[in-house]
Amino acid sequence: MKKWFLGSPPQLSPVPEDERRYPLGPLLVILRARPADSGRYLCSATNSGGGERVEVSLMVSAPLSARVSPARQAAAVGRAAEFTCTASGHPVNVITWAKDGQPLREGPRIHIVSRGRIRLESVQREDEGIYQCFVKNEHDMAQGSYL
Repeated sequence: MKKWFLGSPPQLSPVPEDERRYPLGPLLVILRARPADSGRYLCSATNSGGGERVEVSLMVSAPLSARVSPARQAAAVGRAAEFTCTASGHPVNVITWAKDGQPLREGPRIHIVSRGRIRLESVQREDEGIYQCFVKNEHDMAQGSYL
């Protein structure tokens, strides 16, 4: 008897069977795989002679894309400005920021609030430019820009 589980011992749950996921002989078929199907799978086989377990890892990737919002922003000198990088795809390992093609460094007025958000305090004329976010993983890279 063969059974497929999702997770790692001791936290295993049976793989939900549906029109996309089903066992086929010794195989587990996953049609139209998507990032949510990523994880550790364990096959447990038993018969009158004993049992065996095999664990495999599945990583489903999706093409990356990035978008900076707002797409355009006018901030008065002395005011704050904030940009958000919205990333899609899988996996998103790293998000970095650049201004005019150069890596953006934190400073007294520039704060990386989170990996997808930056804030400029007390905007100055030299802050004008093109802000970009770069979304990366080991197979793909995408960028979004703000003018």
